[in-house]
Amino acid sequence: MEIAKQLKEQLGEKLEEHLGLRDYTTMKVGGVADYVFSASTVSELVNAVQAAVNLDIPYLVLGGGSNVIISDYGFPGMVIFNRSSNVAFLQDRSQVMSDSGVYLSHLITSAAAKEYGGLEFLVGVPGTVGGAAYNNVSCWGGEFSDYVRSLTILLPGEEKGERCRTVNIEAQDMKFGYHSSWLKENSGKNVGRKPVILSVKLQLASLRREEIMRRIKQYQQMRLSKQPLGEHSAGSIFKNPSGFEATASEDKNYSAGFLIDKSGGKRLRVGGAQVSKKHANFIVNTGKATAMDVRQLIEQIQELVREKKGITLEEEIEFIGEWSKEQG
Repeated sequence: MEIAKQLKEQLGEKLEEHLGLRDYTTMKVGGVADYVFSASTVSELVNAVQAAVNLDIPYLVLGGGSNVIISDYGFPGMVIFNRSSNVAFLQDRSQVMSDSGVYLSHLITSAAAKEYGGLEFLVGVPGTVGGAAYNNVSCWGGEFSDYVRSLTILLPGEEKGERCRTVNIEAQDMKFGYHSSWLKENSGKNVGRKPVILSVKLQLASLRREEIMRRIKQYQQMRLSKQPLGEHSAGSIFKNPSGFEATASEDKNYSAGFLIDKSGGKRLRVGGAQVSKKHANFIVNTGKATAMDVRQLIEQIQELVREKKGITLEEEIEFIGEWSKEQG
């Protein structure tokens, strides 16, 4: 109760208590957060993180809510919804400065209006700019990091009450890899107190609007034909195995989805969670799935592919919150 009072003193009446998180994730699972704050600007985002550090409570910054499975026990601390939304175009260089809370769909359409392109392959991805940088989102042969020039990152204080620091880093210092970055790979060492991406500078290309719209339509059709759009999922569950190269030849296709499908994974279901019939690397919530249903299904898929194909699939998504009690 004392923590709630102090948080409200620092953050104001926008602070909420005991809010369920399932409606704020694309998988539609997850328990209750102790505290929730919606940051409308980068300044509010920084203040919220500082408030959590001041009171020594864990925090989780959540953007679009994809690529995460939040425990049925929720999050024991403060969830900060990142709703920062500023986008600024540098007309003479085809560059854009974007807040981390900007949705990819908004960035792509805003860039198209300025005749800046390059990110069309991400159309339909339900995440934010910050999430795309953190995960180095990739699809259809393109990677978000291909367009990143630099980032502004908030480094939390290591001790209770210590001031957070803002730093600018170049793209190469993020050590981007396949669905990974320096921030993501080191996130397990800072549970509840991770660095936060505040903004990203991107280098786009000057293209005719007609060409950009043609690409957008093409990628929309590709996604619609191959992925379970309109159903609740967290996005791709597993990374493709090391050495995988996309190819049109099915007999050489060793993507995660192909391996799951050929192992019989599309028959798997746990509670309200089931493997998508449209794309085997997606798990869909049929309506009443719990987070534990999803996690157990993920483990069953891994066991099946390991048994049938001798390959251990690595998760692309992240598990958030307390799981030990559920796993027994």
